[in-house]
Amino acid sequence: MNSIEDKLESQLIHLIKEKKSFSFYRLPSQEEFRFIAQLEGQPEEYSSLSDLNNKKGFLVSPFKVEKEYPIILIRPEVEVSGLDNIREALDRISSVETYPYGHIPLPAEEERDEAEENRIYTTIFSRFIAPLKKGELKKIVLSRAHKIKHPNNFSILNSFFKATELYPHMMCYLCYTPQTGLWMGSTPEIILSGKDKKWKTVSLAGTKPLGSYTDLTSGWDRKNIEEQEVVSRYIRSTLATHVSEVEEKGPYSGSAGTVIHLKTDFYFTLNDSGKIGNLLDDLFPTPAICGFPKQAAFDFINENESYNRRYYSGIIGNLNPEGETELFVNLRCAEIGRSTITLYAGGGIMPTSSSDLEWEETKYKMQTLLKVLQ
Repeated sequence: MNSIEDKLESQLIHLIKEKKSFSFYRLPSQEEFRFIAQLEGQPEEYSSLSDLNNKKGFLVSPFKVEKEYPIILIRPEVEVSGLDNIREALDRISSVETYPYGHIPLPAEEERDEAEENRIYTTIFSRFIAPLKKGELKKIVLSRAHKIKHPNNFSILNSFFKATELYPHMMCYLCYTPQTGLWMGSTPEIILSGKDKKWKTVSLAGTKPLGSYTDLTSGWDRKNIEEQEVVSRYIRSTLATHVSEVEEKGPYSGSAGTVIHLKTDFYFTLNDSGKIGNLLDDLFPTPAICGFPKQAAFDFINENESYNRRYYSGIIGNLNPEGETELFVNLRCAEIGRSTITLYAGGGIMPTSSSDLEWEETKYKMQTLLKVLQ
């Protein structure tokens, strides 16, 4: 990085050191960077997505709300767009005399051995597929976490900028709060976006590696097609209880970093944008990151998955019922510690799924961020 970028990174690290919450992000298919920061007090905490009705701020919500992992809303005391304006804002709120600061002031964690992770994953997979084969569940999502040491000369800002270059059609972010720690991601999945009365959500499921296919529209097997349709049916039925005039586009193939997904876009009219929280509460988590039936799959995951997902596969993005809301499922993400980085990935398990193939799917999903961290 050049001296200007060194200073910008040092200012962000200084905010972390001072426990000031912020999000530095870029929306899909846009060039403009955005920055939100809260300088006074702690971000607001909530226990239910329905509590977000008529609220505004940058949202970081977990897969499962717990006392240790609440719904977080960063109050936008500072809100600017454009890289030059962001630099000017950081000069005002986070002046540093020397840079770089060196290590990121977050807790250190031990690196995990991949062979041991594979053994655990295989054991958990056999537990997950049992209720599918019995017909008790139609789909369930199994995920895992993988820790790596910071690469040589690791830079949070350089990695973020690389992500925005490599993945122009994904939501790329760098976000810190004292409650959540520091996270970075490049997510392809919209959970809810829109303004005024025009809104959108997406059914995204089914995965294959990008490099293996030249024709994005072909090569989908029955497992992936059925997996995506489970998500689409769920979204249709949920929207029917909240909105009117729903229009569908899809399913179609769309690339997302190192993989291809099947997608269906849902466009609809939302008459009262102040009640976004109610819709989110019913919509999330979708079968794309949980399973179906929803409650049974959600309970099974939290009882049987080998770790706590925390803010992975939760919701992240800007919430503004009076303006533009852009909320995403927190996928292709990493939690950044002082000396390690924890990567997260998962996949939809169906009765015909294979443990080896699902493990490989998590590996190439993790490549999305590994490509920008190194």
